Amino acid sequence: MCYDMTKYPKGEDMSVILLIEDDDAVYGEIERLLTSHGYDVVNGCCGDNISGAYDLALLDIGLPGASGYDICETVRRTHDCPIVFLTALESSESELKGFASGADDYIRKPFDPGVLLARIARLLRVPEKSSVTCLGITLDVTRMEASAAGGSTVLSRSEFLLLRRLMEKRGIVTRRELTECLWDGEEYVGENTLRVEIYRLRGRLAAIGAGVSLEAVRGEGYVLKGGEK
Repeated sequence: MCYDMTKYPKGEDMSVILLIEDDDAVYGEIERLLTSHGYDVVNGCCGDNISGAYDLALLDIGLPGASGYDICETVRRTHDCPIVFLTALESSESELKGFASGADDYIRKPFDPGVLLARIARLLRVPEKSSVTCLGITLDVTRMEASAAGGSTVLSRSEFLLLRRLMEKRGIVTRRELTECLWDGEEYVGENTLRVEIYRLRGRLAAIGAGVSLEAVRGEGYVLKGGEK
């Protein structure tokens, strides 16, 4: 299924990654990995949807009715962004052809998630932030500590991941995005788990006098809003 890329505006603090992968299971795995680490992902639909703005292109080579090499050449002509091949093709000839078509990196499947994230961060030159600030809240990324006018508190891993996503997005975050933040690759995270973690996070924010509200948006997700003056 193709998605209109104009529906995915680039966030103020997030990089947008174009993902072209014809295997739905693999696509889902990569999308969850990227979104849980703060990236916005748009579906390139096997090369049929590569217009629009994005910061990096992540391409498969073996695609139905299309060649990843050709798509790479097109992206290189139309966009000034890094291009990474993520493919099951293992030969040196395939790798050299990938670089010749304009790729900046070539990663073989099965891939190590940490290596993929590290290479993407290197190409985007996005250093890990030590803190995130939004609506009077400062989130220490290293210590997983939230602080506001009324004090500070160390968050659980789930609370930290949810708050970081909400602060970085600075707008409505869908329930799907938030459950994917909590997903660790093994245990399914459902709506009930999300509601419990949101409830706990609200309590944490109130305890430090954050002066914000974590509101549910009917049919969409949640949003962090500043207090009324």
